[in-house]
Amino acid sequence: MRHLERQRASGRRPDFKAALALLATGSPAAGHTPSLDERTWGQREDFVFPESWLAEFEPAHADGEVHPYLAARRVPYEVARALDLRFDPLRQRLCFPVRDHHGRLRGLHGRTIHDHVTLRYLMYTLDGRCSPEVWLGESWADPERPLVVVESVFDLARVYEVWRNVVCPLTASLGPAKIARLRGVRTILPMFDRDAAGARARDKLLRALPGTRFHPIELPYEGCDPADLTAAEVRALLANAEVTPR
Repeated sequence: MRHLERQRASGRRPDFKAALALLATGSPAAGHTPSLDERTWGQREDFVFPESWLAEFEPAHADGEVHPYLAARRVPYEVARALDLRFDPLRQRLCFPVRDHHGRLRGLHGRTIHDHVTLRYLMYTLDGRCSPEVWLGESWADPERPLVVVESVFDLARVYEVWRNVVCPLTASLGPAKIARLRGVRTILPMFDRDAAGARARDKLLRALPGTRFHPIELPYEGCDPADLTAAEVRALLANAEVTPR
């Protein structure tokens, strides 16, 4: 602005403070710190995966049996079928289809079946696109009933055995766009891992959704996550939180 005024004087006194204020209010990034997901994937419009793409991955369950990795993780056939779990033989991953509130396919989240693979979880993309803001469980979540929030896909599978109103974020960060999708939920029961990261995630949810009733569920020992527990132990924790599991 100063440079332009020197090159072609207008006779007006420049108001630099007003110009900066206008830039700040007019910029979509003003006052917003991008989340990890936004820094990784960028801010994107809704991207829906075609159902034909999902059909390329074989079911991880058949005739009352589940994939050996699911059996080792104590995931029952009924849960594997209800969650429509798939197996990717090329990448050797057990995959969880991710659908939004409208039931649209928004992605696939795969867990390696091998301990030596560094990247344990993979968010699949199609043409370089995905939907990191969508929660696993959105398609069946009921905002009128207490909603359990867990950290990982296998935590979700364990809770789903006894209480189907459960979601998990699928990513390490809880950005504003993801948290906003839980607005309207009356009661949230955070059941995060009993460690420092789980405590941070719980506290972040509490701060971000002040109008929501929270009833955090504390797991029985340090380092514990819901997948470590039996279905009966999860049922007992929910009963103590005045939730009646099926």
